[in-house]
Amino acid sequence: MGVSKIARDISARRKVEQQARELSERLHNLADQQRARIADELLDSIGQHLAAIGLHAMNLGSCPGIQGDALKYLEQINRALAKAAEDLHGFTYRLRPPGFASGNLFESLRQYVEGFGRRTGLTATLNLRSSYSEPSISLQRATLRVVQEALTNVHRHASATSVRVDLAGEDNLLHVTVEDNGRGMAATGSDQGLFSLGIGIKWMMTRIRQLGGQVSIRSGPQGTSVRVVVPTVHSDGG
Repeated sequence: MGVSKIARDISARRKVEQQARELSERLHNLADQQRARIADELLDSIGQHLAAIGLHAMNLGSCPGIQGDALKYLEQINRALAKAAEDLHGFTYRLRPPGFASGNLFESLRQYVEGFGRRTGLTATLNLRSSYSEPSISLQRATLRVVQEALTNVHRHASATSVRVDLAGEDNLLHVTVEDNGRGMAATGSDQGLFSLGIGIKWMMTRIRQLGGQVSIRSGPQGTSVRVVVPTVHSDGG
């Protein structure tokens, strides 16, 4: 009787754990859909307004008598508009990077890393160190988000000139490393150091752990390294 009760308890616990994994996956899917919707709305609304302002500024610049201080201020407006449009596209790109749901992790990473290099001017490279088993969509999504957050941190805080993303597989494990040549963080492995990477990295570290993996961060005068190791054998439900 005691053994039977233990078996029922174990079965009930596993059922609850499976339900929790499925709920977590649905929440992550909803979050991705919400980010994509916000990106579309930003481009459709703010993007159109910026384009209209730019058109009006161009028409104003062609009016007779525009010279001196007026011309100088108009040039400043055009530069501000160009920067605003660049920031808008960069923000929406991070919300929904191209190839995000392509089912091919290397191709998705390649598109994002190349786009990151073009947008930031940093030398950004992606290296495939060894072959790997294509992970589940949920794991691809989580891995892409970690790389995205790490690269965003490099651009904003590291004062780096180059960054490298390495992808490798070994014994049903996926290894992803993001390394830069920046100034490093003030603290390493502490809450303060992790916080300097932003809340996004902390959130994705939790997600990777849910998938049975680990995220480690090392930093020093020669730059920062973010390493992800996670099993590739997962169902899309968790």
